[in-house]
Amino acid sequence: MAKLPLAEVPIVDYGADQAAMERYRRDGEQRAMRLGNRGTLRFDCDGKLDGEIAAAYSRCGFYIFEGLLGAARPPRRARRSIARAGRR
Repeated sequence: MAKLPLAEVPIVDYGADQAAMERYRRDGEQRAMRLGNRGTLRFDCDGKLDGEIAAAYSRCGFYIFEGLLGAARPPRRARRSIARAGRR
């Protein structure tokens, strides 16, 4: 399971509710991981965005592309698809 980045926030003391807040965050992270809206950038055989990605985006309103920004260069298929999209 991927680790979600931690937000930079000031230290907060929830007092007696500390355990409840920790559970709330943990439960939220688990729900987020079950949405099915994250993964690598993929294209179908026609060079179009993979249908599963489009369906997840339609269902959730966003999609998290994992490993895309850290890549030195997008995969060859992605570069061709991006170039074709720019010509439309």
